[in-house]
Amino acid sequence: MYGHRNLCALHWLKQVNTSGTTEEFRSYWDGLVTEQREQYRAEAERLQREGTWTKPSDTAASSGTLF
Repeated sequence: MYGHRNLCALHWLKQVNTSGTTEEFRSYWDGLVTEQREQYRAEAERLQREGTWTKPSDTAASSGTLF
């Protein structure tokens, strides 16, 4: 349903830059190393498997760890 980049964006908007732009997030995302992106991928898969991430406003998705 939702991907790891979306999960990262939710965390970034809540924890780093609440009024951030798409361009600012793109710059942040492009600066992540592969291991960080893989952590987001694993978390996104876990949240979806557990059924705790069904919409962007779900607390489980927006309040996770910023990798």
